[in-house]
Amino acid sequence: MRTIMRHGQLWIQMIILINLSILIPVKYSYGGNPKPFDDYNKENIYFMDYQCKEGQFLKYNRGKIITRISLSIKDYIDKSGDTKKLGIQRTYKEKTNSEDIYESFLNSVKKYNPGKEIALYISDEKSEFRGKCITKASGEISKLEKCISKAESYISSKYGNALIKFSCFLGVKGTTYPILLESDCSIKAGEKFNERGLKLSDINTFEETSIRQGIKRLLDEHARNLSKIFKVVKLCK
Repeated sequence: MRTIMRHGQLWIQMIILINLSILIPVKYSYGGNPKPFDDYNKENIYFMDYQCKEGQFLKYNRGKIITRISLSIKDYIDKSGDTKKLGIQRTYKEKTNSEDIYESFLNSVKKYNPGKEIALYISDEKSEFRGKCITKASGEISKLEKCISKAESYISSKYGNALIKFSCFLGVKGTTYPILLESDCSIKAGEKFNERGLKLSDINTFEETSIRQGIKRLLDEHARNLSKIFKVVKLCK
C-alpha cells in the first residue's frame, strides 16, 4: 500500500512539473526581481532611474567586448548519468559530443550582438594569470582570494571595466519523454567574480529524439532576449 501511495505521489509530482513547463514563461530577473526586459521602458521611471544612478545599467552601455560565452549541461540529479546517456553532457572536463550545441549558442550570441567584439581569449588570459598566481599562493585561502582579485584587476586595467559575459547552465532530468530541462542563463558586465548580472530562467520538456535541436532553439531564444539589455540601457540619461 505504501509503495502504491509513493508511486501515486511521484506521478502527481511529474504531472505538476509537466504542467509547469508548459505554463511557466521565460523569466528575467535582476537581484531576484523577475521582470521581462520589454517592461524596462520610459514609463517605469523609478526602476530605470534607480538602476541608471547606481551605474548597473551603464556598465552594459559601455560594454563593447564579449569575453566569455560559457555553457554547462549537467544532470539535474547529481550523478544520475542522464546527460551522458543522451550524449549532451558538457562540463569543463567532459564535453562528449555536445560541441555542436555550444557552437550553436556561440553563433547565436554573435548574431544578436553584431556590433560587439568577441574576444574569448581574454577569459583564457585571465585564467592563466590567476593560475600562475595560485601556484605561488601555496593553497592558502586568503591568498587564493587575492589571486582572483588580482586577475580581475589585471583584466580590467588592460581591457576596461565593462566587459560582457554570457553564461548558461542547463540541468537535465530523465532520458525519455518527458525529459525535463531547467535553464539558468545570465549576462554580466564587469570583471568582478561576484558581479551581479541579469538572469533568465526557464523550464521545458523534450523528447529524446529532439532534445539537441530543442536545446539549440532554447539557447538561441535566451541569447536573443539577454541581448535586449543593450537596447534597454540606452534609456539611461
